[in-house]
Amino acid sequence: MKIAIVTILALALNFIALKIKKNAKQNNDQGLKIVSTLFFIKGIVLLIVGNTYVILRSKGLTGENMHNLILISTITIGLCLLIIGLNFLLQSKKSGFKLGMAGGAIWILVVFGGIYGGLKIASKMNSGWTQEKQKAILNNVDNVKFKKLCYLEGVMKKFPDPADYNKLNDKQKEEFNESMEVDCLTCDPNFEEKATQKVPGLPDDF
Repeated sequence: MKIAIVTILALALNFIALKIKKNAKQNNDQGLKIVSTLFFIKGIVLLIVGNTYVILRSKGLTGENMHNLILISTITIGLCLLIIGLNFLLQSKKSGFKLGMAGGAIWILVVFGGIYGGLKIASKMNSGWTQEKQKAILNNVDNVKFKKLCYLEGVMKKFPDPADYNKLNDKQKEEFNESMEVDCLTCDPNFEEKATQKVPGLPDDF
């Protein structure tokens, strides 16, 4: 239902953009042409980014989904702003407006910088030990044998890059688990034997 609403609103903006553009051509109005472009871009952004948000939110805004949302939003909005900048640059060049040409060039450079920054943020969001990756480790821990949080801390300390941990084969994981037994066992296997040991010179019920 939400997808349908977002799609209808986006198409309505595009329809308005076409009407404004038609009117702008008839009256040769540059201002209306710019307005029609803005309406068209808003419609495209709403159609792509809006529906992406609705879909990902229905699945839960996990770290991976937020990464995808930022990635799609950055590319979509960036390309739309790039179209505005190019259009302004070409119009300024056509009319010989040098200040407008300089402004258009600066606009395009800023847009490229914004796209680069957005992509960099998106790439960092899904790198390292995200909540989803930590949860996957906790779900696979033998909680009868290991203290879960202690085990997770040991994994993250030993493997700063989750990809290195995922590359371990069964034998390597077994060796790693043996090394974790030193600190992260839920109990000492010899505890019961030590607790019932008799101390010379003391009664048994001491």
